[in-house]
Amino acid sequence: LKRGTALVEASKQRTWPHCRKLIPPDIWEDMGCIREMIYMPAMLVDPYFDGIFSLRSSLIAMRRMAATALAMRLYELDHGRRPGDLADLVPDYLPAVPDDPFSETPRPIGYRPDADPPVLYSIGKDGKDDRGAFVLNEKGRVSPKESPDIVFFLNGDRPQGKFKRVEPEPEEEQPATSALVNPSD
Repeated sequence: LKRGTALVEASKQRTWPHCRKLIPPDIWEDMGCIREMIYMPAMLVDPYFDGIFSLRSSLIAMRRMAATALAMRLYELDHGRRPGDLADLVPDYLPAVPDDPFSETPRPIGYRPDADPPVLYSIGKDGKDDRGAFVLNEKGRVSPKESPDIVFFLNGDRPQGKFKRVEPEPEEEQPATSALVNPSD
């Protein structure tokens, strides 16, 4: 019951880092053979709570990026260009720039207007800002397990061909170009 209560409290948190702090450690190892007899149903579900809460935060991030992308499209229709900064959308298109649910401290979702293609992004489960870096699999789709950030492409501008990820350089040395490189170049 204590573990269940702790998991309920974790599920109420607004960000992934705060949720993760409240997920209690595994209690099943210390229970011996009694766990197989009494707690079998709970043991089947229990190891997946971390993934469930992470998926919830991913879906919140995608929903916030979709709303932001819609606001950006409306801005683009009105001004003939995408906004240079997400703050340009406030208050006419959004009440505020949405927060990244994976950030421990309040921070807005990321926007890379200079990337090729331009992206909105969330820092993802690792909590590290990789400036919208992502990895494409052999079919040309974003690989969620290998990509350091969660990305949202604007206006359907998805990368074409096979790309590989390039490690981001330190912030002060970050190039104004994309975090992607075509291996055939």
